[in-house]
Amino acid sequence: MPAVQVTYCGVCGLTPELCEYGSSLAKCKEWLEEHDDDLYEQLYGADELAEGVEGVDLDGKRKAKALKKPKSKATTGPRNVTIQKVTRNKRKYITVVCGLGKFDVDLKLAAKAMAGKFACTASQTDEDEIVVQGDVTDDIGEWLLEQWDQVSEKQIKYLDDKKGKR
Repeated sequence: MPAVQVTYCGVCGLTPELCEYGSSLAKCKEWLEEHDDDLYEQLYGADELAEGVEGVDLDGKRKAKALKKPKSKATTGPRNVTIQKVTRNKRKYITVVCGLGKFDVDLKLAAKAMAGKFACTASQTDEDEIVVQGDVTDDIGEWLLEQWDQVSEKQIKYLDDKKGKR
């Protein structure tokens, strides 16, 4: 069995077939074109579209999509935010915030902001529900009014305690 000669890229150290997964594809292409024309033509010569696509910033498009607020399916009905304190154990509580999605608020970003503001864990559990650890019902109501102008004090409803695990 004859030995196989493998060419490694002088820029990233990977094989030329895997350079596209490295961090510097343009530099790798230049190096390969200088050192092995045949392999360069085999990998990149027939792909004319790759030359036109190099200037497109795919990460920018992904970020732009991530920043768009998702449309909530539950936009019909009254627009209210309900804040409820739920007993988790005898002395442990969680605060459940429902209805922010109807105000076109990105719930994942809102949960992350709540976690930072109240120094606790907060997560989106349902399509239109955020669960925050601890009893922060009064603070969340005031914070919502400060954060989002579209939420008014009349639209925030506080519900009574409800026993049960979440």
